Amino acid sequence: MSQERESENVFLMIMKGVTITVLTTLSLILLFAIVIKVSLLDSSVIKWVNQFLKIISIFVGVFFSIKGRLGFLKGGLVGLFSTVIIFIVFAFMGGDLTAGSTIIDSIFGAFIGAIVGVLAVNRKRAN
Repeated sequence: MSQERESENVFLMIMKGVTITVLTTLSLILLFAIVIKVSLLDSSVIKWVNQFLKIISIFVGVFFSIKGRLGFLKGGLVGLFSTVIIFIVFAFMGGDLTAGSTIIDSIFGAFIGAIVGVLAVNRKRAN
């Protein structure tokens, strides 16, 4: 496979992972918003649940899109880009977001993505 073709595949793999992650995050956040509306959860729980939902979303996006070599790098990029896009989406929706939390969230997203990327490329394929 040529170098150009391989880098195109990597780009598409990362974009697929980012898309899956962002859509999963938005879906889970919407479901959680419905749960909050129906129940009387304390507002201190919301931040932690949102972080957990981001972790789950990054896991799903990376695990179902990353293959081949360099899983830590590809997964880290998916986590990083997804976190930035999610920040932008919530900023447009009027959320209370600060640049400091974005940097920390981005580093955290990249770290989680890298870990899941290693798991994704090393999982056993069922034949």
